[in-house]
Formats: sequence, structure tokens, C-alpha cells
Amino acid sequence: NPAFALKGLRILGRRVRSLAALVEELTLHDVRARLARFLLSEAESRGEEKGAEIYLRLNLTRVQIAARIGTVRE
Repeated sequence: NPAFALKGLRILGRRVRSLAALVEELTLHDVRARLARFLLSEAESRGEEKGAEIYLRLNLTRVQIAARIGTVRE
């Protein structure tokens, strides 16, 4: 069934692109840069603007944050 095969290839292509972006992020950026990117993305999606400031409540442990940015807690 060609339609099924094309859909499978599209899904596989998305996953390969996603993994390539992850490899690029982990190899080209140091931990500080990855943490800054993580905090910025969380602030954009969940932050609350109050005047000129953005407040962000993280309900994650340091271990969970480290896992999300691809490092270990020190």
C-alpha cells in the first residue's frame, strides 16, 4: 500500500530531523547555553508578564531540569 509507506516515511523523516536537532543542540552548545535556552522556552510558554518582568514558576527538580537539557546535576 503506497499511501501507508509514504506516511511511514514522513513519520520516520520527522523523527530523524528531530534527533539531528537534538544531536546538534547537545554537541554545539555548552550547558549554560542549553540551560538559558530551556529557561527562555519555558518563560515564553508558561511565564507571566508583570510590567517589564516575566515571572516563571518551575515545578521541576534540579535532576529533572538536568535531564531535559542533557546533563547531570552537580
